[in-house]
Amino acid sequence: MTLLTRGAGAARYSAHVPTTLLEKALIGSSSAVRALADPRQARLVGVVGETTGGAALHRLHRRMERHPVGRTVLQDRPLITSETLHAETLRAMPAGSFGAEYGAFLARHSFDPDERTAVHFVDDPELAYVMTRYRQVHDLWHVLYGLPPTFAGEVALKWLEAAQTG
Repeated sequence: MTLLTRGAGAARYSAHVPTTLLEKALIGSSSAVRALADPRQARLVGVVGETTGGAALHRLHRRMERHPVGRTVLQDRPLITSETLHAETLRAMPAGSFGAEYGAFLARHSFDPDERTAVHFVDDPELAYVMTRYRQVHDLWHVLYGLPPTFAGEVALKWLEAAQTG
């Protein structure tokens, strides 16, 4: 048995890596140090959120459950992928529309919605979906607020996300 499988139970969804609280603390702190050394490593920032953001995910989930649109999102579990949101569809949208601006943002920065890292360390499958959705709408927030995907833009966006999601 290794440290990452001892006593953490079975996987609860396809990408889940069962971990104990101690393992989450070690993984989260290690990822935080490495992310500070290289903030461009979005995967590491995501791992920090997964291993330390349990309370925030619970609050966000409760807010979603209390709102009719949030309940629908939780029920239907839509995903933002290249299959559900085609680049050519975005390019065909009227100039200045949110869809056209989102498509231009993706193209300008060579982003692909399929490149978001899967959630691994959130134990509850429902909360794992909330984390997935949070990640998938991240670039939509960039477009909405006109923030570039730079260090300063990401920090500003994290503050805005915290204010909006509780």
